[in-house]
Amino acid sequence: GPLHPTFNIVDIIRNGLRRILPPNAHEICSGRLFISLTRWKDNKNVIINQFKNREELIQVLICSSFVPYWSGIIPPKFRGEVQEKFFLFLKR
Repeated sequence: GPLHPTFNIVDIIRNGLRRILPPNAHEICSGRLFISLTRWKDNKNVIINQFKNREELIQVLICSSFVPYWSGIIPPKFRGEVQEKFFLFLKR
């Protein structure tokens, strides 16, 4: 369960996204999905709306869903930098 030390929500999210997202999800989402992250080192807001590939899209979604301690102790990285939290919206 979620309170067990071996529970890893990040792996569950990653595997679920790999299972449900189509191979061209990054193309579908680029320019339409806007994800707001806070860069850890300087606490600056970064909006991501372009994705190089499907794995990059999955990684930014993992960063946006990070919950300290429950998701892990160390925040995930996106494009080589530690990111935290979250806000996303879709553009029609």
